[in-house]
Amino acid sequence: MQIDNLQIIHPRAAGFDIQKMQITATVRLSQPGSDSLIETGTFSALPDGLAELVGWLGDFAVTAAVMEATGVYWRAPPAGAGRRRHPSPPRPRPASAPAARSQDGPQRQPLAL
Repeated sequence: MQIDNLQIIHPRAAGFDIQKMQITATVRLSQPGSDSLIETGTFSALPDGLAELVGWLGDFAVTAAVMEATGVYWRAPPAGAGRRRHPSPPRPRPASAPAARSQDGPQRQPLAL
């Protein structure tokens, strides 16, 4: 326990250090002029660990949370990403042009599925 001389903005706050497979959370419960309760827990980043983290935060009635943001968590997609490229429709051939013949023999009709 330690005496808190800071201005209290969020008396029931949590901070998270999020890694690939693990989340470290610290809860700080403060009241003006009294000792602060500080607890730290480590949880799996998999669904069972996340459920355990939610329950742990609920036990402390946390009302505000912050996350460490020192790395790149999101990148803008490259230009043109996500655009579906459709092939150009075939160009109509002039009525005077002969029909293309297959070198493999008679042409087959497409099979409807």
